[in-house]
Formats: sequence, structure tokens, C-alpha cells
Amino acid sequence: MNLASINQSDIAIERVIESVEPGKNGCRIWIDMFLNKTSCEPQNLLLLHRGSLRAANVTSESWLHTDDSSNGKAFSLTKRITQLHQKLEPLCVFPSACVMVGDRGYRVSNASLRLQTIVGEEHGQDIPFSLWEIGEFTSSGRQVVRVCLSMSREAFEKELGTDQTFYTYGGGMLLDKIEHEDFISYRGANAEVFRRAFLIFKSALNVIPDVFEYLLVSLESAELQWEALPLSHFLSPQIVFPEELQSNTQWFVAGTAERPRDSELDPRYDGFVVKLKHSEVWNKQWAHAATA
Repeated sequence: MNLASINQSDIAIERVIESVEPGKNGCRIWIDMFLNKTSCEPQNLLLLHRGSLRAANVTSESWLHTDDSSNGKAFSLTKRITQLHQKLEPLCVFPSACVMVGDRGYRVSNASLRLQTIVGEEHGQDIPFSLWEIGEFTSSGRQVVRVCLSMSREAFEKELGTDQTFYTYGGGMLLDKIEHEDFISYRGANAEVFRRAFLIFKSALNVIPDVFEYLLVSLESAELQWEALPLSHFLSPQIVFPEELQSNTQWFVAGTAERPRDSELDPRYDGFVVKLKHSEVWNKQWAHAATA
């Protein structure tokens, strides 16, 4: 997942929480963006993800506690995030459409924010990436937005491949994979459309979050059937608490509000890789290694 700003540099992403929920029917990727806008000039963001996915703005049902939202998946994820943050930076949801992370307050963004597909969202199709425009952000100040990306079972199985492994890429690594691997193998009649859209994204202002959190979650079953292995050194595993979440949650964090990740100090900051495998695959590999 990558973010870019189209026409202004007055918008900062202070935190991104990416929650990956693989399942039998595909994979959901929930993306929370905690942003700070310093002017009232209209501003749009671009959101890019590898492969074919569908996107929905689920901000209201995620961060506004209503009778309709309290039993939904989106708010269930929010409750889990607030529980995890009890041991990190307190994250609290208030009825006044405000979310506090530490001493920073974020307004729950207007539900009317437009989420427009530029390319992608081709169900079951093998395409290089999907790209959306989010906006317009008109008011200044801090606000939070959540987008849910859905990958079909067919698309997820293609990403898994024969070794049942799913990789999550971000930053420069994601763009390199698309440009030097996906475009080369793509044979669709609309290849030029994707190339033009890719150039639009690359020409925009890349927005790197100060803090990045990666969660692997199961919101339906009691036990997580997948395991995550971060292949980037700056993604630090976090203690999952309370104990009842340890069987259905893995959590990694890079950067803090006081000391954000620094791309100048560490060039590998602009890119990360997380490897996901089904627990049964890990167990078979470990058993084979033990008997070898």
C-alpha cells in the first residue's frame, strides 16, 4: 500500500494502521490514515495497492459508535486496536466524533469523502494494481479515515501461488515490484491505461507516515490461521495484550509519535516487506526441518 498527495504538500500522514485479515473467501485489508492538514486548500490523496481489489470508505462505521456499528466488523477492529494501544500510546474513541492517540486529537472525517476508482477493481482479473483517489479534504486540522480493501478469493489464491505465501509490500519496494515485474508479465489490452495511471501516481508527492503499524488479525474465528514474518528490520513485534487477543492478532510497529521513522537516516525506511503463510504450511516446514 502506498499513499501520495496530488496537488499540495500541506498534508502529513502521522500514522497508518494496516490491518490484514486473510480468510477462506479472500482477504480484507483495513487501512486507517491519521492525517494532519495545515491549510484549508482542497486536497486529495492517492491510494495504490498491488493487484485487483475493491475499496470502500468505512470511516463512520469504524470510528463512530452507534447501535448499527457496535456489532459490525469495522467497529470490532477499532475495539481491538484500542485494546492493543493500552500498552503503547492510549487510543480512545469519544462520542463527539473524536479519536485521541496520545495527546493528539483526530476528527472523524466526513462520511461524504469521495473514493473514486482510477484503475482497478476488476473482479477476479489479473491486473498490476488498483488506484483510488480520496477527497476532497477541505478543512484543516487532524482527522482519521478508514478504507477497506477487499481481495476476492480468486485474486488472493493467485497472490498466494503454489507455496501458499502472501507478501505485503510498501513504499519503494511496492513500486519496483509493479514496474519491473507486474508490467512485464501483464498482457491485458488496457496495459497503456495502467502505465499512465502509474505515472500519475509516481509524479505525485509521496506521503510517508511517521508511524506505521501492521496487524495480522482474525475478526471471525477465535484462532488466527496465518502467521506473519516481517522481513524489514524496522518493523518491531509488539506484545499483544490482553491475553485473549494473542491467538488472533499479531502486531508490528515502526516509529513513534515522539521519534518517527526517518527516511534520511535509514534509506530502507521507504519500503517494507511482510511475509504471510498459512499456519499449516509453517508447521509442515518446521516438521520437515526438524527431521532433516
